[in-house]
Amino acid sequence: YEVVDHAPLAFLARRVIRAPHLNAAYQTLGGPGFDSRSDAVIPGEGPPLPKSGGTVHSLKQGPERIELEVTAGPGGGFLVVQRSTHIWEAEIDGKPVEIQPANLYRLGLEVPAGRHRIVFRIDRRPLVRSFFGVALGLALLPALAWWAGRRSAVRYPPL
Repeated sequence: YEVVDHAPLAFLARRVIRAPHLNAAYQTLGGPGFDSRSDAVIPGEGPPLPKSGGTVHSLKQGPERIELEVTAGPGGGFLVVQRSTHIWEAEIDGKPVEIQPANLYRLGLEVPAGRHRIVFRIDRRPLVRSFFGVALGLALLPALAWWAGRRSAVRYPPL
């Protein structure tokens, strides 16, 4: 099957809509006035923010890295990338920037006006930390077994 008229990998939103909670964001995304190719929903309160949009060109795209060339109009733009926010980090022109959720769980990023190179990459730090945690647990396992054996050897006097 084919998804017809789908949203592109990345786009600069022409309208940013703020939603105070998840239910409001969900209702906005499913509403008749929402266009998934040019609108973004972000956490917050207030009126919708008009943006000037711009162009996005994919330079490289892989499972762990996305490189984009973005030209945002006057006043800057808001970039939406169709990837989950959970394990990505981003930089604009080599400087780290904070990712914010867009459209509930997509990558969202404020982009200043002008032409920029934006790189998204998978953040491997949580994986490395979990490996160290597993290694520490395995290293402490013999000490735990020794301590458990020592406690079972304690004899209590009869009552």
